[in-house]
Amino acid sequence: MALEEEAKLLRAATRARLIDHDKGTAALLVYSQLRRMGAAFSFGQFLVERKLLSQMALDGLQSNVANGAAAPARTISQLGDFELVELLGEGETGSVFRANYRNQDRSVAVKILSPRLAEDPEALHRFLEEAKVCAHLKHPHIVRFLRLAKCEGLYYIAMELAEGGSLRRLLKNNGGKLDETRALELTAQVADALALAHGNGLLHRDVKPENILLDRNGYAKLADLGIAVRTSRSDDAGEFWGTPAYLAPETISGQNADDPRSDLYSLGATLFEMLAGRTPFSAATPAEMLRHHLQLPAPDVRVLRPELSPQTGALVARLLAKNPEHRFPDAKSVAEAADIVASALRSKAQLAASAHEAPSEPPPAQARHPVHRGRRGTPKPRGRFSPRRH
Repeated sequence: MALEEEAKLLRAATRARLIDHDKGTAALLVYSQLRRMGAAFSFGQFLVERKLLSQMALDGLQSNVANGAAAPARTISQLGDFELVELLGEGETGSVFRANYRNQDRSVAVKILSPRLAEDPEALHRFLEEAKVCAHLKHPHIVRFLRLAKCEGLYYIAMELAEGGSLRRLLKNNGGKLDETRALELTAQVADALALAHGNGLLHRDVKPENILLDRNGYAKLADLGIAVRTSRSDDAGEFWGTPAYLAPETISGQNADDPRSDLYSLGATLFEMLAGRTPFSAATPAEMLRHHLQLPAPDVRVLRPELSPQTGALVARLLAKNPEHRFPDAKSVAEAADIVASALRSKAQLAASAHEAPSEPPPAQARHPVHRGRRGTPKPRGRFSPRRH
């Protein structure tokens, strides 16, 4: 089966360094098999579905191929001072690329704002205003903002590249759940970041695992501050900002939607997922999910995971209180509470480890004699033990 047009598209994508040659070739082979089986979708759609290419990049490539262009458009491989190297992810707010900073030996992340969002005057105004605030936020647990610019009609943000991936990926790699102490540590770090943002009048509006990144040492980095997605309520009652599975009741109802404690509810839903391996509520549709947030009490995370400490269960329950007045008063209080519980768990684990390692009876005399370790780490006596003469 001839796949000439598909091969042209792949060559254009590899020339633009949007797709690794080997991955692209493998994808084309799989696609050719699917075509033989009767698949009706295009190769471009297949690449987007497999997250090998963004929709925006595909549109540009197809335009170039159709026009017989010898090279891809500049907006695909080059954006201002940044050379786009690899697509890292794509969501409602835009596409994120790993990029090389021109004349500098470092990689950054470049997020190109979704044209749909950029064409919404209210959303664009909010984005630009809040981006100005983000530019001044300096915090170890907030992704560092480098630049906001517009190039060839595209708005983009250059920011620190988080080498450790996202919390979502960490959860997937760990069977959906994290160790209790680890989950609390990440929660404290994100809450500390939110405290600074809230202190500067900025709400996140979309706290969730996808927007919590990790540096190479595993520390949390809060991303996408102020770039939440506006979503329809599906009941003709208007729109809200955020992701249904993590939304606070007051955000859904429209009452006190700008209360910073709505971010704490979303953080609570994220912590619940880190501990239980699922979000607090499950639903077949977004509308049903919203009703659950409004009407159903949050489940007890310790019912789903009984080994969790009562203190952790109480912390999660308070974060997920329906009434904002029943939650923590601010993000700083959440950070302090999570730190206290995590510290207590670490101390308990250290005591248990020490008790386990402590000998049940006095060791023989030669074991108290100085030893050195062999290459494989096995303790070896320094020499034949001779009792000291008195």
